[in-house]
Amino acid sequence: MGSMKTPGVYIVEKNAFPNSVVEAPTAIPAFIGYTGQAVNGNDDLTNVPWKISSMTEFIRYFGGGPELKFDVDIKGEKLCCEGKNIYTLYYNMMLFFANGGGACYVVSIGSYKDALNKDSMINALEKLTQEQEITIVVIPEAVNLSNSKELKDVQTQMLSHCGSTMKNRFALLDIFPKADENTRIESQIDVFWNQIGSNFLSYGAAYFPWLNTSIVGNRDLDGDIFTWTDNVYNNRDKISSIDPAFSDILEAFCERSDEFELKKEEEKTVNNYVFKFDDVAEGDIKDKEGQKIIGKIVKIEALIEDEKTEPTVKKIKVIWIPSFNNIENKQAFHLALYNGSSVYQQMIKSLLKRLNLLPPSAAIAGIYTMVDNSRGVWKAPANVTLNYVDSPAEDIDDDQQAGLNAPTHGKSVNVIRTFRGEGIKVWGARTLDGNSLDWRYVNVRRTLLFLEESVKNAARAYVFEPNDAGTWINMKCMIESFLRSVWKRGGLAGATPEDAYEVHVGLGDTMTGDDILNGIMRITVLVAVSHPAEFIEITFQQQMQKS
Repeated sequence: MGSMKTPGVYIVEKNAFPNSVVEAPTAIPAFIGYTGQAVNGNDDLTNVPWKISSMTEFIRYFGGGPELKFDVDIKGEKLCCEGKNIYTLYYNMMLFFANGGGACYVVSIGSYKDALNKDSMINALEKLTQEQEITIVVIPEAVNLSNSKELKDVQTQMLSHCGSTMKNRFALLDIFPKADENTRIESQIDVFWNQIGSNFLSYGAAYFPWLNTSIVGNRDLDGDIFTWTDNVYNNRDKISSIDPAFSDILEAFCERSDEFELKKEEEKTVNNYVFKFDDVAEGDIKDKEGQKIIGKIVKIEALIEDEKTEPTVKKIKVIWIPSFNNIENKQAFHLALYNGSSVYQQMIKSLLKRLNLLPPSAAIAGIYTMVDNSRGVWKAPANVTLNYVDSPAEDIDDDQQAGLNAPTHGKSVNVIRTFRGEGIKVWGARTLDGNSLDWRYVNVRRTLLFLEESVKNAARAYVFEPNDAGTWINMKCMIESFLRSVWKRGGLAGATPEDAYEVHVGLGDTMTGDDILNGIMRITVLVAVSHPAEFIEITFQQQMQKS
């Protein structure tokens, strides 16, 4: 009032509404794995959580997929392609975005030249503490570690990071792959159950089985990725008996002869062999070690360009031993086989199936994002169709799912199943803490994390404010307003706001005089979170005829 010296009318504005609660993000996954590069201009992004929002941005900062290399050989009467690709983050990211993924973080822990290392994966979790908006943690390449115990170490640390260190995140876990084709599903799951432990289970969910996807196609394969053994050519007749075109194509590309001129005091490289003017002579050509015959000089014609008797140019004809090293255009060779050989087509089909077999966690992260953005975090991320998935790697029936969904020990595993006429769907919505009434369902746990994080962030504005009735009322109104908006969108259960939530704060209600003297403000928030209708029972009963 001291500033009012001139007679007149003065306007004083007062805030009528308390601070509002800004909703915390719910679907910001963080992916950890190996990439082709990790750069932003001149800055190294290795072990740096970096936010992207599309596959284009992933390629810009982290490069493309790994360079594929496979060995081709004949075993028995079958053309075999041997080799394994352990660097799958690139393909998992494609699966993530194809299933509704959006903004996310990527932590590159190494390049394709590095060996997979569990410690690098675990150490990257600490880097994620730098980013507060991350809500989901995914390490899809962890299943490619050398054994299930290493995977266990990574997954238990993921749960600890989410439930103990940060307390605001959710982990998506995969099941370690089969030891071989004869491994039973029950044995595969038992390994996971026995190793996952019992800590922080409500902060994670596991999904099974792996997925046969269509991420990698024929366009991603070319002739340069294959290394052919000479055994294939030498035993081509074993294949030719069932596929005559195979041998014809091999002979057309592997058999080769060269004619060239060599000048005096000159050397020339032909077919990876160095010819020197003074050394050439008719006869066998051996490899660098002098052990293996790789060709034969069948003709040398001396050309004299001056009056001297010594030749200054030699015209040489070489017939090479048939070999895959003679193939100059490997892509043309690949296309010729693919278009003309049924055996080769079958090998490519089998290879693509192996490359496209991916764990489900990345796709599930995309589903979480899509459901959160379209329906809200309180909607269970289930009964949703997967994209770019041809089939689950295992066909799970009702009885098998019953043992996975509600096992006696409570470590639920969510199943992905095929439904005729409906597609491939996520058919489970439980956390690993399946025996808990509070935290059984994924959407319940994630909704509480969302509410807690949102209110916590908003409450920071009141730290060091007077611990009195004015502050209590402001905070209560702020939280109630936020919860009401969530309830109106279907995030809380109840016919009325009073049924959906309660907020308590104040002396004699949530606090004592000692609390106030000690600077403690206690707020109790009660919410009725919507649980999914996991089991629907419909009863039909006949009634008596009325006319």
